[in-house]
Amino acid sequence: MNWLWEFVWGLMPWWAWLILGVGLAAVAYRLLGWKGVVAVVATTAGVVAYSRGAKKGIEVERAKQDAADDKAREVIADKKADTKTMSDKELDQEVDKWTRRS
Repeated sequence: MNWLWEFVWGLMPWWAWLILGVGLAAVAYRLLGWKGVVAVVATTAGVVAYSRGAKKGIEVERAKQDAADDKAREVIADKKADTKTMSDKELDQEVDKWTRRS
């Protein structure tokens, strides 16, 4: 069931939670009065703040991972270029004996 919550949480933008909270506040007012509205507004504010923070954190982590991926691709390309320019003897001395160009 946790996967369902994670899916819904990741799918809904922060403003959707805000709209849902406004609707729940209207229902709470009809059923519970102002105390219900205050409870729903406080809960909605917490959910919206958490959602916005989580989305920003995800964006930051994705940017870090993309930068790390780009750096790894550069290193791989550099190593491949270095090994292509080496002779077999240099390759055996610099790198493992079982590493060969393809």
